Amino acid sequence: MKKILAKILLSFIIIFFWGKATCYAWENSIVINEIAWMGTQDGFTKEWIELYNPSDRNININGWRLIDKLGKIDITLKGEISPFSFFVLERSSDKTLPDIKADIVYNGALKNSGGDLVLINKEGKIIDQVSCKNGWFAGDNKTKRTMERRSTYASGADPNNWQTSIHPGGTPKKKNLILVSKKEVENVSNQERANLENFSLKNSFFSKFLLASISSFSLTFLVSKFKFNRERSKIINLSICLVTAIGTV
Repeated sequence: MKKILAKILLSFIIIFFWGKATCYAWENSIVINEIAWMGTQDGFTKEWIELYNPSDRNININGWRLIDKLGKIDITLKGEISPFSFFVLERSSDKTLPDIKADIVYNGALKNSGGDLVLINKEGKIIDQVSCKNGWFAGDNKTKRTMERRSTYASGADPNNWQTSIHPGGTPKKKNLILVSKKEVENVSNQERANLENFSLKNSFFSKFLLASISSFSLTFLVSKFKFNRERSKIINLSICLVTAIGTV
């Protein structure tokens, strides 16, 4: 019984520290989600940028910066972004998007010829980057359709991870409508697929670990119930943990 209790305690300790590590890892979840580099129908100066938090945790962005290396933008961010929520930065005035309250009003302009937006946390670590030095990946200046991110888990530097919004004016503080067709699926880069798979693997680790712990606990109980010898019990427990670990790879 003491050994069983020790296993349960060990499982809770590992889960606790894994949870704390995940909390810090979620800091990297904030992404640059939509860019109105062309402005709106009301004017080319009505530019705006949208950030998104795809995680299930509040993320404090006090002291973070959003910089355009090619233009004249260097915005110091403040506040907190709630889980699965949007954060809109409007140029010059909160009237840039009349129906949307700006989370931050900034000064500066994006070049129509391209930009290099970098999101940096307060420690100076790059959280996300959209490198369009040779021209924006998407968006339409004539129809004022914005440049929208396709996947929040794939790289912002991947041209295939961006699309032109089907809505003139874009989708500020709303989910991007991702068009999925055979051609688009074929054009998704291998890197994006790898990133999505890594994300799924990372999120499934906890459940698989918990399942391994429960399996190990259950087997130990059965082994003791039917009075198998101690060495055989250890071997069976080790085998289950190894098989579960292999399943996570």
